[in-house]
Amino acid sequence: MKEIGRDARTARMAVAAAVLALGGLVLAAWARWSTAGVVEEARVVVVAAAERLAATVTAATAAARARAEELAETPAVREILYTDEATARAEGFALPAASAASDDNGETIEIVALARRRAPRTLYRVPENAPALAIARVGEARVEARGAGLAVIVTVPAQPMYPKEGLRGAVALATRIDLTPLEPALRGSGLGVEIVGAGAPIALTRLPPDGDRKSVV
Repeated sequence: MKEIGRDARTARMAVAAAVLALGGLVLAAWARWSTAGVVEEARVVVVAAAERLAATVTAATAAARARAEELAETPAVREILYTDEATARAEGFALPAASAASDDNGETIEIVALARRRAPRTLYRVPENAPALAIARVGEARVEARGAGLAVIVTVPAQPMYPKEGLRGAVALATRIDLTPLEPALRGSGLGVEIVGAGAPIALTRLPPDGDRKSVV
């Protein structure tokens, strides 16, 4: 943890846990200087929060990868890669669907065709109106801001139903990371804390308004 700025009334600190290197995530915290030892107390709280966030991201990534790998083995995915969505549907394959909890976890599934010297081509996406996952390579895992929250996106290899020269595929899956377990301890700390490094900053807590305090960004 390091102090990265201060004014007369606040200190700004940042914590980056090594296990968060996956997404380059950092917890940035703002603490008041009004009481002795506030910075050291903040250090303990934010380091603990960073460790919990790291564990949460790691668990969410593992779960997303396991689900994507399971989907990649299904006949429907392999048929879509070999033919297309319409053919797979007409032939009665049970097409992949977002999990029953998709409204809560923001799950998105994509089946992508990959060919040499060609851009990845999305053959199937559910929900249909979900933002594209924009995969860069098979095997990637990344964390990014989605809406007001954090999501993990994983990509695993998939094979068409029958070998097809120059064609391979992938299943990409995005799911929201539940940050609510981090919030109770942080709310009681009196710190302003946000996650940075995954796109737009994600506020976990905010310092109470103070007209006399300079704004720290």
